[in-house]
Amino acid sequence: MKYYDNNGEAMEYLLPDGFPVEIHPIKQVVKEFVTRPDLYYGVTCRGMVFHILRCKTLRTSITDDSDYFSFMLVKALEGIFVLRCHFYKNTPLDWVLEARLTPCRDDFYFFEKICDLFEENSEIPENISGEPLALDHPDYSRNRRMN
Repeated sequence: MKYYDNNGEAMEYLLPDGFPVEIHPIKQVVKEFVTRPDLYYGVTCRGMVFHILRCKTLRTSITDDSDYFSFMLVKALEGIFVLRCHFYKNTPLDWVLEARLTPCRDDFYFFEKICDLFEENSEIPENISGEPLALDHPDYSRNRRMN
């Protein structure tokens, strides 16, 4: 089941547990995560800021340990977001803010429910995110010397 709309418009879906959710595709590379004693937030390359309240990392099944994806579910002041990071040859590439999830009905425990659902069904974050952005891979062809 594919959740992602290639036209970039929000779409409403029923998750496998029957809970209706609206998915808003974003697809922006996260430029930086900022941590301060009283604040934790992310900024995308296009200037979108999301103030992080909680986060949970999720990893899908790994068939190639030198080339895989990891996901993070973020509860922010601005909403609940799905982020993806490509790990290539044991090097993490940029995090990508993939989508914002909005419950179609009020539920105080939506974040916890969605975390549990994503852990039980590891294909859901992949389906929500759609095709990964083409990011530059590190160049391992050059010899690097440590002085």
